[in-house]
Amino acid sequence: MITVTELSKSYGSQVLFWDANLKLNTNNCYGIVGANGSGKSTLLRILSGQESADDGEIKMPKDVRIGTLNQDHFQYEDTPIIEVVMMGHEQLWSALQEQEQIIACEDGEFDSDRYAEVEDIILSLDGYAFESRAAEILNGLNIPTEQHWEKLAILSGGYKLRALLGQVLASDPDILILDEPTNHLDIISIDWLEGFLQRYKGLAIVVSHDHRF
Repeated sequence: MITVTELSKSYGSQVLFWDANLKLNTNNCYGIVGANGSGKSTLLRILSGQESADDGEIKMPKDVRIGTLNQDHFQYEDTPIIEVVMMGHEQLWSALQEQEQIIACEDGEFDSDRYAEVEDIILSLDGYAFESRAAEILNGLNIPTEQHWEKLAILSGGYKLRALLGQVLASDPDILILDEPTNHLDIISIDWLEGFLQRYKGLAIVVSHDHRF
């Protein structure tokens, strides 16, 4: 899935890695370990395309979908928690929103052709079960059902980050890149996340200070 060849990255005189080579295969979960400041998070940002390397090459399939944890919860403060999670799957969320707009037919005309196209997208992505999947993720992260349709603003900072973790898990990416995903999680939620990663069919790359995890 990902092949890294002769990858190098430095910040001034500090060399994080030099001529690094590795191959990461799908249907596997990889843990990146190392001392603080050794470049673990930098490597994740390079693999996800958020930062450039000084040298080397990264190859992965075209149109691969990468899921990374969004730390900016402020853009969702007035959004229902379950919708924050569902927004993670951009294609499906967009189709569901468009379907609602077509049904509302605010211009007075129902576009049956476009409705059929959107319906096909939703069905191909098992979209009518998406809300229940999002609810299952939130429950696994210990955000109770009675809060799912409340606005994100009601949650504390740590629980907002749980919702954002749920967002990336719901995005159904080909590659899942998680930097310290167990931060702000309790033991029950960590156990649930372990089970999620064990069932995950793509390529997962994780940095965590929790050695047991």
